[in-house]
Amino acid sequence: MSKKLFFPQLSHDLTKLITDERFSDVIIETGRDDDKNSFKAHSSILYCRSPYLRKELLRNEKSDDLLRIDLNIPVKTFRALLSYMYNGLIPLDHLTIFEIYQILFASEKLGLKELVIYIRSYYLKPYHKEWLRQNFEMIYHSSFKHESFQDLQQFCISILFQNPELILKSLDSSSMTEDSLISFLKRDDLKIDVIEVWDFVIRWGISKDPRLLKDPSLWSNNDFKTFGKTLQKVLPLIRFHEMSRQQFLERIQPFQQIFDPKVYDSVMMRYCMIPSIQGELTVFPITRGILDSTLITKKHAALIDFWIRQIGKGEDLKNSILSRVKRAGTAINYEDYLGPSFGFDDITINGENFREERKCYCSKHCYEKEIRNVKDYFSLDDYEVFQIQMKV
Repeated sequence: MSKKLFFPQLSHDLTKLITDERFSDVIIETGRDDDKNSFKAHSSILYCRSPYLRKELLRNEKSDDLLRIDLNIPVKTFRALLSYMYNGLIPLDHLTIFEIYQILFASEKLGLKELVIYIRSYYLKPYHKEWLRQNFEMIYHSSFKHESFQDLQQFCISILFQNPELILKSLDSSSMTEDSLISFLKRDDLKIDVIEVWDFVIRWGISKDPRLLKDPSLWSNNDFKTFGKTLQKVLPLIRFHEMSRQQFLERIQPFQQIFDPKVYDSVMMRYCMIPSIQGELTVFPITRGILDSTLITKKHAALIDFWIRQIGKGEDLKNSILSRVKRAGTAINYEDYLGPSFGFDDITINGENFREERKCYCSKHCYEKEIRNVKDYFSLDDYEVFQIQMKV
């Protein structure tokens, strides 16, 4: 038996009820500040169409044979949604993109799932994305308040990754979720000064605990302990290796108490070469998306990366051409006036211009093998430094 659906006529007839108050039994007060209004409606329609209004109807008591509901939704927005609940129509083409934005979040509040899904897809059409970009902070704040807005959240995250300066310069740190911050810091192609990132992370952490004073010099030991717990998932993602020694001592050392002691000691060894510290240096993330080299191409880098990843997978390091350090604590030579240097002159990169000045030299002292047989001073065209960390 065939069925014919007469939805257009049904929608037309139900639309008449919006202006027919003879059987209405609900008064809805809505609006904000000076823009307020009241709407009469039918409880049966509201009960069937909106989960939120259904709960309000069940818990409110009648006054003068009418149920009263208060909402905090703009008048024009609610008028459009009330019409939609009666006839299933929403004329988006006659609304501004901001008015549609208001309808989207009001629909989420009222539980109008079908409309929410439709408007989200409408927003993400190419010709609306520019408006989303221009109103990025507003969209970002709103979308992350609703778990169901995954598509809008992903759009915001993609914008942040393409324009990371938005996070540091435009976005309120308190509005960023921990998951978003972690995803941002894990990116391999970030081109932001690590100190700017560190300052943002500090602001973000402080915003998560309103009890903390904005001036860390006034914090107690318990304050630092609490702050460290807030940042425990974030700290391992900070690229400390991109900081200068001065930056580290000025900006990181005041927060020493938030680090695990072993981790902090290993980082300090990198910057200050403290002889008493034993153990391996903790390696923080390295930016992989940027290759600035005159010696190797991205293809070469991929081959080197592949070779490094083979270590620990059954390869015999003793048969590899590797020079091991013999004296603990002398593997790396840190001096302000030197480039990357190793041991006691095992390889020393010296001079203001490595390519033109012949001031670099090698002499076997702290490593098992000679790095260079010739003892004469030499210049460098370029150099690459790689660090390997065993994954446990």
